[in-house]
Amino acid sequence: MKKILAGLLVFSLLFGCSGCRFVDEIKGILFHETVTDDFWDENTTLIEPMSAEEIKRNYSRQYEQLTEKQQYIYRIMYSAANQMLEGWFRLEIDTANYTKDIALAFQALSNDHPEMFWLPYNYLLRKSSAGVQLTFSYKTNEYSYDYLIPIEARENMRAELEEKAAEILAEAPEDPLEAEIYLHDCLCEKVTYDDQSKDKMVYTAYGALVEGEAVCEGYARAMQYLCQRAGISCTLIVGEYKGEGHMWNLIQFADEWYHLDVTWDDGGDIPRYYYFNLTDKEILQDHKIVQSAQKTDADAFEIGKSNLFLPTCTSDRFNYYVYYDLLIEREDPEHIAKCIVEAQRHGKEQLQFHITDKAYLRKFKEDAQDAVNPIQKAISRMNGADPVTNIMTSDDYVTFLWK
Repeated sequence: MKKILAGLLVFSLLFGCSGCRFVDEIKGILFHETVTDDFWDENTTLIEPMSAEEIKRNYSRQYEQLTEKQQYIYRIMYSAANQMLEGWFRLEIDTANYTKDIALAFQALSNDHPEMFWLPYNYLLRKSSAGVQLTFSYKTNEYSYDYLIPIEARENMRAELEEKAAEILAEAPEDPLEAEIYLHDCLCEKVTYDDQSKDKMVYTAYGALVEGEAVCEGYARAMQYLCQRAGISCTLIVGEYKGEGHMWNLIQFADEWYHLDVTWDDGGDIPRYYYFNLTDKEILQDHKIVQSAQKTDADAFEIGKSNLFLPTCTSDRFNYYVYYDLLIEREDPEHIAKCIVEAQRHGKEQLQFHITDKAYLRKFKEDAQDAVNPIQKAISRMNGADPVTNIMTSDDYVTFLWK
């Protein structure tokens, strides 16, 4: 039987870490095998790509920054994954740099669509003189690749995700920043971090919102999904947190981008805002950002080791503590008291400050009563205000509670 020389490539977004499938090293394996005519299927599916107009009706930030060739691959992959197509389908593309073009398009697709929670971590790719073929779902004795859920379960699971999101968004404020805070707090309240689960859904928006369990990737994809539905531009970023693979969000307000890490703001009963709308400089104090492919040239993209098209984050205008005047740079009990009373008038039960004055912060940690007394006196002069009943300190942050 005549044989055809073909390359077989397995590409994966599955990386070994506790919280994210994307970290240090690519675990895809490159094969070059001699395969028979029977293995090379000339009758593979030729898919109609999703139209560019349909793609752009959904969130498509990364799609819009791809080359025309990469956008075509993205739209083909979208159609195949949306149908949960089984078996091989054809890509009618120029094969120059084809592996990187396909990998870049796949990562862009995955990053743009948290609602497609069944999208697999990997795909199988093969090439011969006859062209390029790709599959998300393929099983033999040697290979087994598939979607994260069975096709018969998808519609019910998708309906559950949409219903849960609708419940949350029904209470979301109209103001975008207040909506971000609300969605951030909802995830902190409703999701439990679980890096011991063997359920693949912990990496997805479905796991976070429906099952209530997630790792960092699930938190980030859930936040992205909710923000997109609320009309807030939000994407994903990968890197490390204290040496472990990690994923968080980038969020946009008024043409300015900010880092948002809901995972490490989840402090249990009380939401924190340590990582709420940070600059690059601030996030890099304890996070590491893997390199970004800023150009659509496939040569600028390293499979498994690149973010895609990251914007710079230089403004602190919408940082939580800056925007709400909760950044305390000197001892000022009167200002703290006014902020607490204003929070009480808005129905809040606690308020957190970022205190950068080291001597003042030390007072709260070493002699809390002495630090709180002037604040209590200022509060008592304001009619109808509740006194502080407890404080919590952590790093440079002090949280005041009054109920």
